[in-house]
Amino acid sequence: KGQFVEYAKIQVLLNRFHSSPGVIDGISGMNMIKSISSFQVMNNLSASGEMDAPTWTALTQATSNDVFQSYTLTQQDIDGPYVSSIPSDYADQAKMKSLGYVRVTEMLAERFHMDENFLKQLNPEASFSK
Repeated sequence: KGQFVEYAKIQVLLNRFHSSPGVIDGISGMNMIKSISSFQVMNNLSASGEMDAPTWTALTQATSNDVFQSYTLTQQDIDGPYVSSIPSDYADQAKMKSLGYVRVTEMLAERFHMDENFLKQLNPEASFSK
């Protein structure tokens, strides 16, 4: 239990094989277990939901294990479009010109299918200012 970079690596690899564990957050939970089990079924492996050696081999043999990469913010990333806030009421949301992002980290997290807080944890020295 807990949040680990190793779990995030597994989640990214599962996502690459269309067996989505949900948001990449580095936490092993039911979504990840179901995703592993689904991947195992798709690859004719024993569907235990556990990351065993045959599953790891199948997961890593056809793709790069390098799941974390550097990314440099572009001017377009910084410029947005961003909104100051998103109202919780759907009727108020419908009146908005667009449902843009509130923060650069929110946009990046969605782009990379990650939990926003996990993105910040992985990049403690990064400046995400817009």
